[in-house]
Amino acid sequence: IDQVFLTSGNTDTLRKVRNLNPLIAMEHIFGQPPENAIDMATSVGAKRVSCHINHLTTDFVKKAHENGLQVIAWPPNTLEEAKKALKCGVDLLCTDRPDIVSKKALLSM
Repeated sequence: IDQVFLTSGNTDTLRKVRNLNPLIAMEHIFGQPPENAIDMATSVGAKRVSCHINHLTTDFVKKAHENGLQVIAWPPNTLEEAKKALKCGVDLLCTDRPDIVSKKALLSM
């Protein structure tokens, strides 16, 4: 169970899972994060937040990190989107295009 992350964009679902099993790691997914997104994630004990690349900001990443959360950008499917995500300070990329967004490709930019 220590290698599993349950992901959901539904705070109530995450809360129910937390009540069933306090050990499971969770990630709260947001397309366009509301103002209280970080509070929503921390209130259910999430360890990560995901943010759609179109709504990702440096401020969101900074606030998440200040609250002990890792940040995942999704889905950066171009080098430009991956570069934007990395400049914002994300911890992980979740892409549909690993052939384009790879370590080698990013290093060659």
